[in-house]
Amino acid sequence: EWIGRVIALPGDTLEIKFRGDMFVNNSLIPQKAMPILRTGPAIVPDDTVFYYGENVKVSGFGYIESSRFLGKILFNFP
Repeated sequence: EWIGRVIALPGDTLEIKFRGDMFVNNSLIPQKAMPILRTGPAIVPDDTVFYYGENVKVSGFGYIESSRFLGKILFNFP
């Protein structure tokens, strides 16, 4: 079981640039990725989300099926 955040939803375009800047649908989001990660632009597949763990070295990152969620969102911070 991991704690993390959903960065992008199905159909969103995700891009991670050289310094760890993450863009969803061409908008910069406040979450930084590990600088060694680079991707995109890529479209998040149907029935999945792009997940980024609280402690990415332990809980990881990447596409995860929506059906694997155990909890629900209680707070959403912009």
